[in-house]
Amino acid sequence: MKNIILLILMKGLLLCGLSGCAQHQLSMFGLTRPGIDENAKVCPQPKYPRAALKTGATGITTISFMVDAAGRVSEAAILQKSGNTAEHVLLDEEALKTIKACRFSEAKGYPPSRVVQSFRWKIEE
Repeated sequence: MKNIILLILMKGLLLCGLSGCAQHQLSMFGLTRPGIDENAKVCPQPKYPRAALKTGATGITTISFMVDAAGRVSEAAILQKSGNTAEHVLLDEEALKTIKACRFSEAKGYPPSRVVQSFRWKIEE
């Protein structure tokens, strides 16, 4: 079967607190299956770590993970770190924790799907 690349640009904010936001972009590689893009809107929202917010840490965290036919996330790993400070590590860990907690719709008969998700951490004035 021919691989189909599906790029989904989700609009809006995943997280907006009083002053910190994380926006996300979701890409799926492999056989197109239902439930990935729809569930991206209902995944848990990452929380901007207080220490990272206080120091003004911003950046983009990109995570690669697999979604199996049961909708479970596995093999999650950070592809791109948001930065090099201890506060950036907190952003990356929060994004990874968020992905691991996400559950997608079941897709029996479909092979596992590789998904890449980016979180843009920015501070709002």
